[in-house]
Amino acid sequence: MEEMVGMARFVTDFTTIAYLTDVYIDPAHRKRGVSSWLIQCCDEFVDGMPDLRRVLLMAEEDKEGWYRKTLGLKEVREEGKGLVCLTRKKR
Repeated sequence: MEEMVGMARFVTDFTTIAYLTDVYIDPAHRKRGVSSWLIQCCDEFVDGMPDLRRVLLMAEEDKEGWYRKTLGLKEVREEGKGLVCLTRKKR
């Protein structure tokens, strides 16, 4: 029997923006590389949209570096709010 161990969800119009709204990995499957694999799939998904202009996500500060590294994003930060907006133009 197959089981779902994680999910990622985008909101996109396939032209202007792809907003990564949710990334979830079942706690029993964390620390096994599933997150990296899932984000790699997300990267391939947005690269498959030739007209896409921008990828966007909001992340907790402690996850910022990981998303920067895995998706090649830059930050737009609002100081003192505890959230970081990460974005990149289409490659």
